Amino acid sequence: MLRIARIARRLAPMLAVATALSACATLSAPAKLQTLRVSVVTDKGAALDAASCTLRNGSGEWQLTAPGAVQLVVDSQPLLLRCTSADKQWAGEAVVEPRSSRAGNMLIGAGVGALAGAAVGDRQRERDNKSGHKIMSSLNVVAGMLWGTLIGTGAGALAAPDLSYGDAVRVSLTAQPGSDR
Repeated sequence: MLRIARIARRLAPMLAVATALSACATLSAPAKLQTLRVSVVTDKGAALDAASCTLRNGSGEWQLTAPGAVQLVVDSQPLLLRCTSADKQWAGEAVVEPRSSRAGNMLIGAGVGALAGAAVGDRQRERDNKSGHKIMSSLNVVAGMLWGTLIGTGAGALAAPDLSYGDAVRVSLTAQPGSDR
């Protein structure tokens, strides 16, 4: 029982430091606004000069004349684009899924946690070497790295992901029934 208490006392500082440092694992704040460029082409690849486009996701709806750019709110819902040429003879739509940086946040969290855990474990190892506990001293570094990695990965997974729809979208329009195209 006394040995478990001693181990818990040694792990507590490592856990506290790893938890505190892993909270800093998200390097970028979540993107709320994004500028998206939209271009339109025919189904044969020819660029169109003007098309009216409506963009919609869970956060709202935006209008734009393509080719052009619009600033919109990014959310976790797919972005639906519907475009119609100025002469109404061409129309089409596209769906863009949001991209997330959650995996990057998890890797950064794991790295920060492992470094913090190793540092705390190394400090404990120095204390153990002075007191003659050679085996426990090496285990502290390994345990610190493992706990730090686990905690950092979890913190990275819980951090708000940086969402984006990408920089540009090309919508392919097809000839509408009854058009002379």
